[in-house]
Amino acid sequence: MSLNNTIFVKFKLNEIECEGEFIHWLDTNYFHGDNPGISIDISNGYIRPFDRYLRQTLIDRNMSIRKIDFIDWMNLGEVISCDAFRSNEVNHLRIIEKDEIKTSLSEINLCKKDIIHRRLALNIKDEDDLNLTQRLTELFNSI
Repeated sequence: MSLNNTIFVKFKLNEIECEGEFIHWLDTNYFHGDNPGISIDISNGYIRPFDRYLRQTLIDRNMSIRKIDFIDWMNLGEVISCDAFRSNEVNHLRIIEKDEIKTSLSEINLCKKDIIHRRLALNIKDEDDLNLTQRLTELFNSI
């Protein structure tokens, strides 16, 4: 997982312009920066909006549709899709450069922090302390 090489996108949702990060559909276990030679098709992936309220709305909507609670959702291993749009659900989607982002750095960091918490929660269950410590060390060294 590389949080330093996020693919930033702008999109419209109900005529409101939003910003977020793009995660390729076929590669949801880590971010694109781990394979910089891969060509990205932005019509085929997930978009995690930076806006925390919007992400929570997505979580609520998705849990209601599936009729499961958040813990059950995380046990399915779907740490990304729970608060993301499929990229074909939004209008005017385009990749932008980091210097084009208008969202505050603290809001972007909260978005990344949320996904790290989910990944950690999945890794923590049923692990012995030594294995957990090694996995956490590897995760934080990769950030």
